[in-house]
Amino acid sequence: MSKKMKIMYAAGPGNVIGTFDFWRKGQDDPSQVSMTFSGQFYDVCSALDAEGYIIASNSEKKVLKDGRFMLEHRPVLLSKQSGVLYHLGQILYELSFVISALLFKADVVVGNPTSYFFVSSLLPKLGIQVIPSLHCLLWSKCISQRNFAEINYPKFDKNLDLYKFFVLYVEQVVLAKILRFKASLFWKINSKFFAKDCLAILSTSEDINDQVKQITNSQSCPVVNFLSTYRRTEFENVTPPSQDKSTFHVLFAGRIEADKGVFDLLEIAKRFKAECRSNIVFHICGTGSVLELLSKQVEEFELHSTFVLNGYCNKPKMQQMFSLSHVVIVPTKSDFNEGLNQVVIEGVLANRPIITSSVCPALAYVQEAVVEVPPDDVEAYGDAILKLHDNYDLYEEKQQSCKKLQEPFYSDSRSWSEALKSILKKL
Repeated sequence: MSKKMKIMYAAGPGNVIGTFDFWRKGQDDPSQVSMTFSGQFYDVCSALDAEGYIIASNSEKKVLKDGRFMLEHRPVLLSKQSGVLYHLGQILYELSFVISALLFKADVVVGNPTSYFFVSSLLPKLGIQVIPSLHCLLWSKCISQRNFAEINYPKFDKNLDLYKFFVLYVEQVVLAKILRFKASLFWKINSKFFAKDCLAILSTSEDINDQVKQITNSQSCPVVNFLSTYRRTEFENVTPPSQDKSTFHVLFAGRIEADKGVFDLLEIAKRFKAECRSNIVFHICGTGSVLELLSKQVEEFELHSTFVLNGYCNKPKMQQMFSLSHVVIVPTKSDFNEGLNQVVIEGVLANRPIITSSVCPALAYVQEAVVEVPPDDVEAYGDAILKLHDNYDLYEEKQQSCKKLQEPFYSDSRSWSEALKSILKKL
């Protein structure tokens, strides 16, 4: 009898044990709109008759053994610390994963516990193949766009005293040089992993592919792309956008964090109030660390009627919010390492025009349905909303384009599980 393959998977901070409970009943995790990656991992192990060990960076420690599967929620050490202690915790977590792979006698490790990829270079030396699964940019777009090639040196003029010039020099030159050095050193250490130590690389966007090429001088291990995958049934109950635009509904869904652009949306709402555009209503769905602060500012500027905070929305509620909305907006800031951003995709699957910027790698897949704006340009985001509200032809063009772009996200052939199986079957 041939030995069963042993596959270990480093998942994110989700509830993989909860997902497993639904998976073994033949159901999708109801907390997620897209097909979960952990659920797809269970599918892959079953299809290949392999043993699977999945570890999620969940803060609630828990272990479950069920048949061919071992599932673990493992908290990340020092995750609430900052500075050196935070980075030490990340490296220790990565090392604990290497040790677990050895104890499990894994044949292959999929995913990446942290962004300290160089630690995973230990695995091939121990006889274990590695397939990183890249869901987010390796570095933020603001770094990528500057590329640290140039630094804007401030010029001294009569309007600046010596103290202000010194502060400006520190901000624009010293800090930029430190950041450039740290980024250069970090990716120089990680580059060998992507160039030589991987069996293959799973990637969800061309932007990620380009960054891998950049740090490896186009000499990376083979890259296999995948997309987020959805069931058609998830959007069957979403109604077409209302033809009545007397109240124009703008939907934001995601984490309520500053780097997700929620305060930019608040600024736009304040602008529209000043311009007497009270018929444009923002619906904010999600939770996060700045939700309380955002709520206080909504009260302070008396925006309750045009800036609605819905908090966490389960799947049925999100279907209602998509049905209510006319457009979906994704104003992620350029200093955030964005992933494919599933809200962009889900907006298209709901037949809603999207407003976003090149910060979101998903833009490349759904460009025809998007009104693209420059990153971090609050005024441009507001103008884009007005264009879609005021220009019927533009709105119809973007809305109709959604239907042409949906099929790849419903196709199993473009899924993460199929991409992973295509690599594993060559072992």
